[in-house]
Amino acid sequence: MITIVVTASIISTIFISQLHHRGAVPLPRLLRVITFNLLARLVCLNSLRKVHSTINDSARPEISTPTATASCKLKLMAGRQHALSNSCGDGSLLGDEWDTSDHKHLVSIDNKLELIIECLAEYEYRRNEENSAQFMREEWHAAGKVFDRFFFAIYILLMGIITVNFLFPTKPGDT
Repeated sequence: MITIVVTASIISTIFISQLHHRGAVPLPRLLRVITFNLLARLVCLNSLRKVHSTINDSARPEISTPTATASCKLKLMAGRQHALSNSCGDGSLLGDEWDTSDHKHLVSIDNKLELIIECLAEYEYRRNEENSAQFMREEWHAAGKVFDRFFFAIYILLMGIITVNFLFPTKPGDT
């Protein structure tokens, strides 16, 4: 009987180690339901249940494509149209001092702004991707913690039964 418990303990340790060392792969929905809605409640880990349960899907970060570039470009184009329109009333941006060098300067600034906006959108995309990957790793660690506590409770229960069985053995004639 003890051999079976030790073997089960080793197998559960390997299983939990596999859960802890998962990469940035999303936790399957069925495993999330079993782990956080059922087992977390059973082993009194309600704090993990609140963060990672299927009820709280809004907390799970989504990786979005860098669409901020498109909205920023629209704002930039609207600003460009405003700057090149009759903003001073006489068809010039700076009144009487408007010449082609000012226009070239504005175009240069405009191009630099576009580059900055694209870089910021790429940075935001990478940051969201890293946050999502970190959340997935934390979710696997939380699942490992729940299963670890569950297997520990089973192990303690089995060791208690084995101890009682050794302390108070049943005689072959007693049934």
